[in-house]
Amino acid sequence: NFLSRTVEILDKHSNVGLVYTQSVIVTPNEDLDYISYKNYMSDLSPDKWNKDYMEDGETECSKYLVVRNTIPNVSAVLFRKNILTQADTIVTFSKLCGDWLTYCNVLKKSDIYFISDFLNYHRFHSDTVRELTFKSGVYVYDLLRSIDWILKNFKIKDDKKNIAIGGFLSEW
Repeated sequence: NFLSRTVEILDKHSNVGLVYTQSVIVTPNEDLDYISYKNYMSDLSPDKWNKDYMEDGETECSKYLVVRNTIPNVSAVLFRKNILTQADTIVTFSKLCGDWLTYCNVLKKSDIYFISDFLNYHRFHSDTVRELTFKSGVYVYDLLRSIDWILKNFKIKDDKKNIAIGGFLSEW
């Protein structure tokens, strides 16, 4: 269902370069968590991720992706190939945030579409690259460089810059 729904959006909207869906977290105990990602983004907008939407890519980056990676699971994403291969920069400096920066690169050239249905399953456990980089301190360094890259590549309003920097400091 994931592939048929996301391909349908790309076929319908030629301006969309990235379509993604809501994810269900699969816990180490095989429980399904339908709430965590919605909570993770609710402070940015209480309603945005409750329904399908299409947004200008630059707007999405300057309002939401500058603050945090609002697409926390790349397996929930389908890219339009010709847009992905035209991305301005290939991000090689980031072990953890490369997906986030790739989204922003794609969205410099295209729009984004979100499908609010849970069509993706994201396994979450303590041995993921994400968890290991948190423990090693690599995450903080990657996060700082990633926010810096986004601030340099998009027109970001001061209030969003302050939120992004405040978010970084709270992680540090």
